Amino acid sequence: MTAAWTHNNAQWPTSSGAYSQTYSTGYSLQVDNPGTSGNVTKIDGYGNVSTVAYTNGTVSLTLTEVPQYIVSNNATVAQANSTVPVGYTGQ
Repeated sequence: MTAAWTHNNAQWPTSSGAYSQTYSTGYSLQVDNPGTSGNVTKIDGYGNVSTVAYTNGTVSLTLTEVPQYIVSNNATVAQANSTVPVGYTGQ
């Protein structure tokens, strides 16, 4: 499972003192080997589950401040494309 979201300090807070509820950015996440296609499961930050298609091993996402969790079947690719926090040792 990969968690993905975006943050832009220019949007947090806005000049009115609130955060932007509409800020988003496109992002391509590698979920499988190049040349493959299929589906992954996306769970949004509110617990809503959906199926998203990917092509050439990559799924296109629209990221916001709310995390999305992408469940794919290729753990090797997910691990290779993950950045863990400094000091994290895993279990």
